[in-house]
Amino acid sequence: LWNGIDGLADFTPPPDPNLVIVIHVYDPFLFTHQNAVWAGDIGYAMGIPYPTDRNGGCDHLPAFGHDLDGWVEGFCTTETWNADAMRKRVAIATDWAAANGGVPLTANEFGVMPTAPYRDRLNWLTDARAAFEEAGIGWAIWGWDDGFGLDAQAYGMDAAVLQALGMDVAGAMASPAP
Repeated sequence: LWNGIDGLADFTPPPDPNLVIVIHVYDPFLFTHQNAVWAGDIGYAMGIPYPTDRNGGCDHLPAFGHDLDGWVEGFCTTETWNADAMRKRVAIATDWAAANGGVPLTANEFGVMPTAPYRDRLNWLTDARAAFEEAGIGWAIWGWDDGFGLDAQAYGMDAAVLQALGMDVAGAMASPAP
């Protein structure tokens, strides 16, 4: 399961004091991977919101076709995704770690495509980072200069994304590459 949290349920770590378990967090996948053309039908999704609260909020979306319409309907009417939901997802991993002798965890891959609604992307990054930090899990965003990362254009940094990741942006803004 691509190092996702759900994959931990089927994994028993070997007894090694130097072991650190790596998790990848892209929940909810429909939100984080919208317009990822290599992700199958999800690559056709655009405008998927975050957070959601089971009360719709997707009425503005067009019919996507494929299997997406059913997925979007379910996402918008039966799922709740917000800071609390993110903490609960991360708690699945920390509970697993505790049940396996306290093995340390790190989230070495997480992020959202920059094609997601901008404010929603910032909300998700803030919630994911905060959930990791509250749980004592180290983290690393997927990439600093690609779609899931900081979305650095010409090696500049998006100050709002840096703030969502808890960084003090004063003086941290990089100059564009020559």
